[in-house]
Amino acid sequence: MTQKFVLRLCLIGVLALSALILSACAPAATPTEAPIVEVVVDTPVPPTQAPTPEPVDQSMYVAEWESGPHAAPYDLGKGPNTMCSRCHSPQNWIPGSKTGPPPNCVTCKFPTDAELRIAPSFAEGGMDLVTEDEWVGIPCETCHEVDSDGVASSELSWLVPIELTREKINSPNELCTKCHTSPAGTKTGSQGLAADHWITLGGSAHMNYAGEWPQADRPKYCIDCHNAHTGETKQCVDCHVDTADTHTKVSAMMETVTCMACHDASGSILGQRDDGTYSTFIMQAGGRPGSEPTPTEIISHSIVYYVACDRCHFEGNEFELTVLTASGQVPSDDAGAGGPP
Repeated sequence: MTQKFVLRLCLIGVLALSALILSACAPAATPTEAPIVEVVVDTPVPPTQAPTPEPVDQSMYVAEWESGPHAAPYDLGKGPNTMCSRCHSPQNWIPGSKTGPPPNCVTCKFPTDAELRIAPSFAEGGMDLVTEDEWVGIPCETCHEVDSDGVASSELSWLVPIELTREKINSPNELCTKCHTSPAGTKTGSQGLAADHWITLGGSAHMNYAGEWPQADRPKYCIDCHNAHTGETKQCVDCHVDTADTHTKVSAMMETVTCMACHDASGSILGQRDDGTYSTFIMQAGGRPGSEPTPTEIISHSIVYYVACDRCHFEGNEFELTVLTASGQVPSDDAGAGGPP
């Protein structure tokens, strides 16, 4: 081995050693940070519960119904039997029921009767007595569909007697006429301006009088004037507020004469109430066979706009009213007196 080769080898070793020393003195490399991975855990969300509906409070309507005529409390004086029940308690009705021969025409009890008067049975050609515990009356379900909670629908429908199925009702008038089929009075006035509900049901309860007067506030349905639950009826002045201006000629008598006493066109008679005021009456037959008819106050559904004063103020009238012409004038000697219609 030559001296030159040895020197070269030593030089290579020194360089390698220097490289090692330099690498050891160099700063350590900064480690690269690992990326942060966000782990999302799906937490199950509980299902949203529907809010509990507030209970429907219809107690006001029930109270109104209980105070009105449709509650139909059991009353022997009204004849709670299967013929009368056709309207007073439809679910108790037996088609074909009818009154029997006197003296037991109907099942009833007059104050003077010691015992209940029983009509012949249905099998005997009469009608059966409906006992108090069987009497249904006219509950909500007669005119409304009622759910399992006893809540009546706001929609109208008719519970058909006997079949006990529900019939769709398109208007309040259609429902009312299931029972109220014959309102009093169908007479046209001398000037053709009478109005009758039976003719105009489904439209205005007052005829439009050839369009001469405003029509916007004319009643259209029975319930525009009649509260179906309480039985309360609007009075004429509840809608006709201009009476002081339109009745100047008769203003003095408006305190003692009802509106219908003048505007009735049904042919009812004029009568006096206990307080002395005048109203409209019909002669209604008494309950007992052979009994005399008695005057019963009514408000008919047949009205007339123009009033003929001589309908009541005719010569020889029983109330000794001043004799007047149809237009309300005192007749002259040569004009002659009016007479009863």
